[in-house]
Amino acid sequence: SELAGAQSAVPHPPAPVLPLLTFGGLWLCLWQGRGRWAGAAGPLLALALWGVADRPVALIAPGGGLVGVLGPEGRALNKPQGDAYAAETWTDNDGEVVAQEMAAARPGWQGEGRVLRAEAAGLRLLWAGGARALAGVEGCGGADVLITTVAAGVRPCLVFDAARLAVTGAVTIDAAGGVHTAAAATGQRPWTGGDTAAGESAPP
Repeated sequence: SELAGAQSAVPHPPAPVLPLLTFGGLWLCLWQGRGRWAGAAGPLLALALWGVADRPVALIAPGGGLVGVLGPEGRALNKPQGDAYAAETWTDNDGEVVAQEMAAARPGWQGEGRVLRAEAAGLRLLWAGGARALAGVEGCGGADVLITTVAAGVRPCLVFDAARLAVTGAVTIDAAGGVHTAAAATGQRPWTGGDTAAGESAPP
């Protein structure tokens, strides 16, 4: 398992892929006569959908400490350590086997210390890690989306701070600029509390 190439990954498939594979496979196994070959359409369509699947251009971990943006070289993470489970899950679902340190070394984030900037789907993202970093950001610092690990208060942009992320859970931004939350996808649960934001409807 330590040899190069011993592990590989594939991109996370769209939701219809597994039902199409299952239904088509069952048809091929159970149907009698020439009509059984119609079941091959299911797996073929599933593979076609899988091949053109789009991954979110930006991912925000539930605590706001880890943010990943998709670029030409793959997903670039804002830090080389911390939130390791989220980092591994994201890169695996992107179809990569890459260490978090390597993903953090990719181009995509600019800045120094705990205030970093990136762009995704035409949106300017700003990440401020901690109260001291956020204190140095006036308003939203020219960004369209502000992500921080502490409470940010009212700001003139879309804010995902500690308070909001506690309600929304993980957040994705798709290639069309649509914002989706894990909470909106899973719906209300008696043990979660809070409200989901309207129009946000897909898990990371």
